[in-house]
Amino acid sequence: MGFIKAFLKKYSALVPPICLLVVVLLLVPPMLWLGGKVKADMEQSAKQAQSIRTLMSDVPP
Repeated sequence: MGFIKAFLKKYSALVPPICLLVVVLLLVPPMLWLGGKVKADMEQSAKQAQSIRTLMSDVPP
């Protein structure tokens, strides 16, 4: 029992950084994947906006 107490006391300061590292490793890959998807969606939206602008300029007043 004394070994476990000593081990926990010695390494308890590492718990917050390890938890932070685990959270970052779990969140970063999905964010990177979604970031690429959002960029592609924004490019598509910009193309649609340009085509709408072109169509609106062709409409007589």
